[in-house]
Amino acid sequence: MPPPAFGEKSAELQWLGQSAHQPLQFPFPNRSFGITRPVRSFQRSWFEKWPWIHYDEDRDLTFCFPCGKAYKEKKLYAPTAESNFITKGFHNWKDATIKFGNHEGTGCHTDAVLKVVTLPQTTSDIGETLSHKHATEKEANRQCFLKLLSNLRFLARQALPMRGDGNEDNSNFIQLFKLRGEDDTRMTSWLQRKQSKYTSAEMQNEMLKVMALKVLRDISASIQNTPFYTIMVDETLTSAVKNRLLYV
Repeated sequence: MPPPAFGEKSAELQWLGQSAHQPLQFPFPNRSFGITRPVRSFQRSWFEKWPWIHYDEDRDLTFCFPCGKAYKEKKLYAPTAESNFITKGFHNWKDATIKFGNHEGTGCHTDAVLKVVTLPQTTSDIGETLSHKHATEKEANRQCFLKLLSNLRFLARQALPMRGDGNEDNSNFIQLFKLRGEDDTRMTSWLQRKQSKYTSAEMQNEMLKVMALKVLRDISASIQNTPFYTIMVDETLTSAVKNRLLYV
């Protein structure tokens, strides 16, 4: 009987599950073969030697799981498909080791293993590797950016100038970042890649504004939750010899 055409719902393919069924504790029944009718049965050791074997307990038949899966998913070229291991089932235990070995070397089996076992695993491994690499790189960039913010906060807190006198590479901001990069080499390489994006005067001012707003919000929240507070007023003389009143 020829195997069913692609797309046809075959009762013979109902044995196909998520993985090869290998009941190690099952009492495999005996079968008689030949004129002298020698008794043979399926040997559980075959599962270890040929892990692709799928055993059907109800019918005492074996199938090739990769071939069946590839055939069902229309990934197997129909003329090369071996129906004994896909739709009919194999039970000639007398010649089983020879037939199993022959099937494993066929183009049908090799093609099926490649398409439903090897390629999916390889694709999955590549995807997981790229995903892990992206997550690692993203976390490293995040840590470097947080250190850049801490450098900026430190300089602002100490009232130190951020930028230099024209050569930004000698500025306090860049030199402090390089100093911390001696303990973390990731920072040096990150700075080289991101320097024009995160170290410009415009970006520094933007980050300082965000920090200033955060300070104002914290002060506002503290005042709202405090029943009493004070206002300090001070007067200073500017370079233009004018008095300036400051509220703190």
